[in-house]
Amino acid sequence: MHCYILPEQYDCQVIVHCYLSCGHSVDLKCHIDSEAYDCLETVKRTLPTCKHDVEMNCHENVNSFKCQVEVTEKRKDCEHNLTRKCYISSVLFQVKNKCCEKVNKTLPCGHSVEVECHINIKDIKCKRMVDTNFPCHHENMKVVCCEKDTTTCSSTCRLTCSMSHECSKPCHFPKKCNCEEIVEKTHPTCGHTARVKCFEKIEETKCLAKVVKSLPCGHEKQLICHRDVRLVQCQEPVVKELDCGHKREVQCHKDVRKSDIQCTEIVLKNLKCGHHQDMCCYEDPMSKTCSEMVRKLLPCSHYQESECWRKIEEIKCETEVEKLLSCGHTVNAKCYLKSLEIKCRVKVLKQLLNCSHSALMECCVFPGKINCMELVEYKQPKCNHVT
Repeated sequence: MHCYILPEQYDCQVIVHCYLSCGHSVDLKCHIDSEAYDCLETVKRTLPTCKHDVEMNCHENVNSFKCQVEVTEKRKDCEHNLTRKCYISSVLFQVKNKCCEKVNKTLPCGHSVEVECHINIKDIKCKRMVDTNFPCHHENMKVVCCEKDTTTCSSTCRLTCSMSHECSKPCHFPKKCNCEEIVEKTHPTCGHTARVKCFEKIEETKCLAKVVKSLPCGHEKQLICHRDVRLVQCQEPVVKELDCGHKREVQCHKDVRKSDIQCTEIVLKNLKCGHHQDMCCYEDPMSKTCSEMVRKLLPCSHYQESECWRKIEEIKCETEVEKLLSCGHTVNAKCYLKSLEIKCRVKVLKQLLNCSHSALMECCVFPGKINCMELVEYKQPKCNHVT
């Protein structure tokens, strides 16, 4: 071995002759354990389950060995022979391997067909060519047997109607042959002519001719012939008297007693406050707000003009009065304003906070916000100049 390999890590490669526990002998490399070695000598043994004599490697177990002998037997469902390996279950083999023997089977249509034994006749489509049996007057045709019942006649109808028109549609038996040729027919009730399909009964169609008819109210109107004048609403404008006594132009069909027509005549009405106001006749004076300007006495004892409808507590007194402010000054202001809401604009002298000077300002101004504009001398620290 190479010098770098340690003796305890080296497997001895010398070939030696060994005797195995089964009685056979074999040449092995020295490092191989003969006790753990699987003997590959071919031996003949009888399997305990099927009793077949088979050849196998000496180390193989007869109880787990898969017998490869081919067994022939009859199937359960059809009695045809099958051949399988001995170790494969007969039931499982028949489930996985269907019978493929060719047999003749008779189909529901009466024809015989050669197929594999396992195929169900319900899954077989008969391909024998047969004649159709159309119930119409047209000629039959050749089709495969399985399509006989689903094949429909594709011939042109060609039947003629009472007016000798020939039907050009595909065969539609047993549906009635309705001729769709356009023809001119006369309505028996009104005498008007109309173009309709040949199969249509003129007495069952509505006449669409335009005619002038008299409505129940006496007015005339152009209508489609079939329309019932009793169901037509006359749109003619007429003048009708409303319940209030005023007259108004409305559509003839309108019933002024039942409809939602409102009288828009302008009339003078009394409001609940006693004032008068122009409004539409239909309007309720009790729901109106009076906008008449009146003089009202306010809780402050002043009089002020305001709309009649407005409540006294909602009115702001605009009278100018003297008010004493918290600063002690007296100012003129509107009556409705509270003293705390008024800014005092009286000019007063106040000492500024950042210096000893005083400045004239409005009383409401805080002196800390004012910049002093007095001119003073200032000695520059670097040059000692006075500026």
